[in-house]
Parts: sequence; C-alpha cells; structure tokens
Amino acid sequence: MERKEHIRYTKWIFWGFGIILLVAHGFAVTGIYDDAWFAEVLNEYKLMDYLEYRYQIWTSRLPIEAVLVYLTRLNPWIWKICNVLIILLLVYECCVIWGKVCDVFTISVFILLVLLVPINMLCSAGWMATTINYLWPIAIGLYSLIPICKWFRKQKIHLYEYFFGCIACLFGGSMEQMVAVLFVVYVL
Repeated sequence: MERKEHIRYTKWIFWGFGIILLVAHGFAVTGIYDDAWFAEVLNEYKLMDYLEYRYQIWTSRLPIEAVLVYLTRLNPWIWKICNVLIILLLVYECCVIWGKVCDVFTISVFILLVLLVPINMLCSAGWMATTINYLWPIAIGLYSLIPICKWFRKQKIHLYEYFFGCIACLFGGSMEQMVAVLFVVYVL
C-alpha cells in the first residue's frame, strides 16, 4: 500500500512541476537572436545542404541542428511543451540513475537542483537555440545511461530501453560535453 502511495505522490510532483514549468515557459520570448537565424535557414537551404555546410564550417551537432531548424519554424508552444517534457525527463533520469524513482524526497531534490540553473544561461542566444543545443542533448544523452544503471542493479531492462538508449546515445553524443560524459561512462 505504501508503494502505491509513493507512486501517487510522485505523479503529483511531476504534474505539479510540469505545470509550473509550462507557466514559466509561457513568458519565454522566442524568435529572437539565434532562434530567428535558425528559423530562416530552410528558406535558403535544403536540410541536407545546410547540414553539410554546417559540418564543414562550424559544428558537428547535425542531429541537434536538424531538430532546431524545424522547431524554430513552428509554433513556439510546440517547443515550450517539448522543453518542459525534456526537463521532466531530466529529473526522471536523474532519479533512475540515482536509484530512487519513486522517492518523493529525491525527486524534490532534483527538481530544486534544476531550478538552481541560472535562467540567463538558457536564453543567452535565444531560448530555443540554447535549450535545444545544450539542455536537450544532455537530457536525451543521459537516457542512454538508464540501461547501464539497471544492468548494474540486476534489474530488468526492457527492449524499448535498449532501442531508445541507442538513439539517445547518438543524439546526445552529437554535443561535445555529452559525448565526453558518455565516453567516460562507457569506458568505465
């Protein structure tokens, strides 16, 4: 009975935090700085031509920028909802990696840690560009560590976790900092 109670509280905490994040994202001004630049890219290039150009002159973040050039062209609320889900995923992953998925205290601590991130860091080059370039690869890349954590704890790993873990590793691995984290973890 106590486990069901913890699961119920866990769901309420995630729902509450998600609503708070959604309200906060409602005030985010998008479409400025790099957001505007990425939104215009597909007016000049086809996606593959743009990715080839970016790879040659600037970055290896091809999967990230492929998502970015499309999302900046859509209604900003699509990004806002996706970004809230990414933040919730980050908190969930940290709890799984920590080994305390249904622990209300642990979830609360990770939520508070997320809230400690300086907000001006996430909008320095535009909300969409900054979060998709930095926050998303970290959150998605960390997902690939869940099967490893479960393997060490001798817990059941579902087939979908392997599949999504591989995709998450490829997406997260296209950002320099996340590929370093993944490399060290997989080597160890």
